[in-house]
Amino acid sequence: METKFYSVQEIAKMFSLSIFTVYRWIKDGKIRTLKVGRHVRISQKDLDNFIQYKNIKGGDLKWQKKKL
Repeated sequence: METKFYSVQEIAKMFSLSIFTVYRWIKDGKIRTLKVGRHVRISQKDLDNFIQYKNIKGGDLKWQKKKL
């Protein structure tokens, strides 16, 4: 099974967020990433884990995931 990876820009667009918000979550250790050269990628599994964690904790995710 092939794993889907997203860029920071894709995550920001998917959830109508600023890229700076996504980078802040990465810096704070809230989203796990994979660095490929100079690029940061986020796996579908890590994104799903983050969404589940934010929903359980009552975080600031009050938006719906959009299809790219």
